[in-house]
Amino acid sequence: MKDNKIEAIVPEEVEDPAPDGLKAPGFPFDAAKAKQLQGDNPAMEIQLADGVSMKFVGIPAGQFVIGSQQGMPDEQPRAVVEIEKPFWMAVTETTNRQYEAFDAAHDTRYIDEHGKDHAVPGYIANHANQPVARVSWQEAMKFCEWLSEETGKKVALPSESQWEWAARAGSEKQFFYGGENKDFSKWANLADAGRRRTYCEFDGGSKVHVRRPYHENSTFPLRDDRFTDKWFIVDYVAQYDPSPFGLFDVIGNVSEWTRSDYRAYPYKDDDGRNKGDVSGTKVARGGSWNDRPKVTGSTRRYEYESYQKVYNVGFRVIIE
Repeated sequence: MKDNKIEAIVPEEVEDPAPDGLKAPGFPFDAAKAKQLQGDNPAMEIQLADGVSMKFVGIPAGQFVIGSQQGMPDEQPRAVVEIEKPFWMAVTETTNRQYEAFDAAHDTRYIDEHGKDHAVPGYIANHANQPVARVSWQEAMKFCEWLSEETGKKVALPSESQWEWAARAGSEKQFFYGGENKDFSKWANLADAGRRRTYCEFDGGSKVHVRRPYHENSTFPLRDDRFTDKWFIVDYVAQYDPSPFGLFDVIGNVSEWTRSDYRAYPYKDDDGRNKGDVSGTKVARGGSWNDRPKVTGSTRRYEYESYQKVYNVGFRVIIE
C-alpha cells in the first residue's frame, strides 16, 4: 500500500505455448471423410437380454494428435498416436435399462438440486433410457467382462486414445462440432442457460416439480447462458445430433470412463496405463450436463479413484 491507496494484485500474463509443430498423417479430416473411413458396413447390434440390445458403429484405424496446447496442463505435451486397428463403439452411453441386464439392483437415483424443495429427493436420473451413472470404474469393467462372456466378443472400456480419436471424428478443434464459442445445443447436453430452470418432466413418469429459479444475474449454478440445449440435467440418450462417426452424446450428458490410468502426458499406449487393473486413479472423458464448454471438450481429462461412484459419470463400451 502506498499513500494509503490500495493497489490491485494482478497476475502476470502467461504467454501461449509455442506451436509444437506436431502433425499426423491424414489428420484432421472432415465429416464426409469420416463416413468414408467407416466403410459400407458401419453398424452392428448385440442382445443383452430379452428386448434389450446395444447398437455399435465402426470406428476406423488412423493417426491423430492427442491432447491440446490450449487445454489444461495434464493435456500436454501433445503426441502423435496411432489407432492400429478399427473397433466398434457403442452408439450411446450405457443406459439404465442396459445396465439392469447385468445388475438389476443398481439405482442411479436422483440428481440433487440445492434449494429445490423438501418433498422430492431430486430430479429423476434412473429412467430406463437415461445413461447409467454412479457406476464405479470397477463396476464398469465387470460389466464388460460379463458382456464378453455373454456374447463371446471382446468387450472393453475404450483407452484414452481410442476415446479421443472416436470423439474427435477427424476434428482438431475442442469439440467435433467446433470450438468453445460454438453453439453446442444441437449436439450436446452441457451446462447451459437451462440450469436456471425449475422443473423436470418425464414421459408418464414424475410430475412437474416447480421451485423458485435462480436469479438471472446469479452465477450459480455455473453455466453458459449464451446457449440453451433444451435440458438442464441428465437427458435420455440420443436426443441430440450424432457426431460424424454416428456417436450420440460423446460430449456432455454424462462423462464416460476409459480403461486408462491417469498418468502424465505425453500419452503412450504401451507404457502400462491401459492394462486395466484396479490400482491407480482412472480417467473419465467427455464432460457432462453439469460442465460448461469452457471446462470440457474432446481432450479434457477427469481423474477419479477406481472405486468412486460419481453422480455425472457413466460409460460406453467398445468391441475390439
